[in-house]
Amino acid sequence: MLVRRYLEGKMDPDEVESFENSVGLMKEAIRRSHNKTLVESCSIELKTNLDFIKFLFKTFNDDDDFLFKIAYTYVSLRGEYVGNLVDDNKEAKKDFISLVFYMSNLEKLNMGSCGSVFTTLLFSQYMGFIDEMHSQFGEYGKDFHNGFKYIKDYFEGNDELIAFFANILFWNLIMSKADGLDSFVEQHFSSYDEVYWNLIPFLYSYLKKFDEDLAEFVVSDEEFISNIYNKIMSTDIEFQSDKNTKPKKVVSLASYRK
Repeated sequence: MLVRRYLEGKMDPDEVESFENSVGLMKEAIRRSHNKTLVESCSIELKTNLDFIKFLFKTFNDDDDFLFKIAYTYVSLRGEYVGNLVDDNKEAKKDFISLVFYMSNLEKLNMGSCGSVFTTLLFSQYMGFIDEMHSQFGEYGKDFHNGFKYIKDYFEGNDELIAFFANILFWNLIMSKADGLDSFVEQHFSSYDEVYWNLIPFLYSYLKKFDEDLAEFVVSDEEFISNIYNKIMSTDIEFQSDKNTKPKKVVSLASYRK
């Protein structure tokens, strides 16, 4: 009844203000009407509420222009506040980084690998986050043992962001030890066949020296391993071994769990 009165414009101004500050009521009004213009009337509290933003993403997932508009609004209203947060207000930071991460992925789908607002912002958030970790654990690859545990604890419950930061830490570590992926692989493997059969046990043994939590995460995530393997397979490497034929089959954790 309340939602219908709002949609029919039969509410007093005071009621409207209260209604447009309610996440539950505005969700229901938008769900019933599928009218995205209602978002313009929402309070600032709603426009910076990540749960509400996620609802809008799900409801209007076929309208990228609208998604970018509400995300820009969120970032412009929330960004300065989040940037000045004290360390103990992690939830607001996590919400902000989660949305920027989502929008960065959406930008990549629409724009390819081009630089973009959200991707750039995500990188700046990452750099700030890494600085926080360095202040506690020292330089990664030297004194930075157990740094990934900090990431897991910080983003507990958000598997996508944990995987995102794991990916960055992994490649930063690998590339800090060689001139490139091909150079690193040449240092530790003698053929593509050896990569196929020994990639997982090698990575666990190698990463464990630097960060045991990161090592366990990498080798237990099949998609993560598959992405690493496929990047190696797409690289032309001049092994010393004669066995230099690339296996066609994608690496699977099942091969190592029998």
